[in-house]
Amino acid sequence: MTSTPAPQPNSDDLLDALERLGASWVAHRPGLTSAKHRDGHTGPARVAIILGFAEHVHWVARSIVLLHRNDMAFESTALVRVVYECAVTALWVAHNPAGSDALNAEYNRGRKNLRDTMRRSASPVFSANADGIEVQSALDTRIPDADRAKNFERLCSDFAPEGNDLYLLYRALSEPSHASFAALDHYISEDENGDAIRLERIPSQGLDPQFLLWLTASAVLWSAMAVNFLEPREPRRSELRKIAREIDAQPVLSLNPKAVMRIEKLVREAKRERKNSGKSRSQT
Repeated sequence: MTSTPAPQPNSDDLLDALERLGASWVAHRPGLTSAKHRDGHTGPARVAIILGFAEHVHWVARSIVLLHRNDMAFESTALVRVVYECAVTALWVAHNPAGSDALNAEYNRGRKNLRDTMRRSASPVFSANADGIEVQSALDTRIPDADRAKNFERLCSDFAPEGNDLYLLYRALSEPSHASFAALDHYISEDENGDAIRLERIPSQGLDPQFLLWLTASAVLWSAMAVNFLEPREPRRSELRKIAREIDAQPVLSLNPKAVMRIEKLVREAKRERKNSGKSRSQT
């Protein structure tokens, strides 16, 4: 006796799942203002990053749904890239107590570079306002995992299994999201003789619309699961896993053993540093 393969979700199934996830998020979000991470390593920055990225993912996903319902799947690619990157990053911070400090350091590095670029601008509009860009006066270059916050490929490499395809998917989404020939191919074609070009939308070019919806739904699930880690009783766990099964998606991304060991070491070192710092203050 052979088993019958489970039917793959079609675009209608995925659109329905996205709308249910969005409605559930709207209903659930008012109770998240006092969220605390269940692993005990919680600071306001970590909670804010997870909640903020999850909120962004859910709102942008609504835009993606609208584009697909209006036969603009290719035009949604750049937005799918946004929700994908935000969801993976939110999960990384949810798994990694050092993640919020690392992202903050990278944000301030970017702000400093923006300020320096504005100072060099020939336009007085920019140069005169450069000092209005707020940057932390003393950036700690020894922030753990700052390299991963700076490099999305390294951040993706923390997830299981080692050698996963998370960054490969990001690259696939990135190519048509930039000023590239991948974008041009969707709108430009040649006549039969190759003597002239035509402007037309070519639906066959680009990533499969169903795949884009599936990846969007996966990202929404991941961002919601990251928030779920902030809640002691994980109230949405069963609901999210049920939707994941319906659309054949992985409900959450876990870290690989190598990353878990590195992060556990960082946590131990941070505890030891806080303990030694407390002893120093008590002796003064």
